Amino acid sequence: MNLSVPAIKNAELFTNVYMREFVNDENDGLKEKYNSFENSSFKGFMMAKNSQFIESSIEFEKIESTIFQDDIRSDFLLVLQDTVYPKKAYLYYKQGKINLAKYLTYKSILINQYLKIEKKTQLPTFIQIQQYHNLSRIYFKNESFSKGLQLSCKILLFLFTGKSVGLKYLDDYALLDKVEESTLKCNMIYQVLFDVIQILNKSRNQNAKLIFTRFLYEVQPFFITTSDEEKILFDVLMVVAIYSQDISRFRMERENIVEKYGAKLFPNTEKILKLL
Repeated sequence: MNLSVPAIKNAELFTNVYMREFVNDENDGLKEKYNSFENSSFKGFMMAKNSQFIESSIEFEKIESTIFQDDIRSDFLLVLQDTVYPKKAYLYYKQGKINLAKYLTYKSILINQYLKIEKKTQLPTFIQIQQYHNLSRIYFKNESFSKGLQLSCKILLFLFTGKSVGLKYLDDYALLDKVEESTLKCNMIYQVLFDVIQILNKSRNQNAKLIFTRFLYEVQPFFITTSDEEKILFDVLMVVAIYSQDISRFRMERENIVEKYGAKLFPNTEKILKLL
């Protein structure tokens, strides 16, 4: 089972943020170039997803060969590169070229750190969180299950508190637009939570399930809700956390939360909870 709705929602959300913050005020030529890079990168990503590795590699080579053809100022050049690197990292990930996948993922984190400072905006923090989450996926699949779980827990704690948890470049954040901050935060928490639960279900590692849900039980109180969307998410986290304390009670609360919120639940929440 691969319930990727949070990832899809995040991709759309982050693209819209990038467009608004770094593209919409540019001239038509730069907007056109950005859209071309975005579309071609997505094409290369989908080719990689379908295991068309040669075609995907050619697509990314074509994109990158045009980056330096025009006289583009350095900050916008980085925006263009960051439309490519995360998707090309996925190609390397699928090919098993793990060091190259990690290298491009770290480059994206660094690019967004520069943009954060240069543009005086905290919004790229959420792009960096996404890239750290991509690193956790690499660890889960190719290197160390425990390292992937540890990184996922750090990401969640950072999202709960908005305070540094020792992940480089992820410092305290606070957006001026609190509605957007809440939306970005909730989407990322759901993505990390759903991914970890699916990975734990596939691994059939009961001890890891207990470790993760016990972690949520201990840190969930740090998540202070400020909206109805966050309140629902808080309740979902509470249900998952109960798994570490009493599995029978967890199953009862799992049914209760579906009955309580129904269609208000984030897409696929009921299916994900049934994986525990």
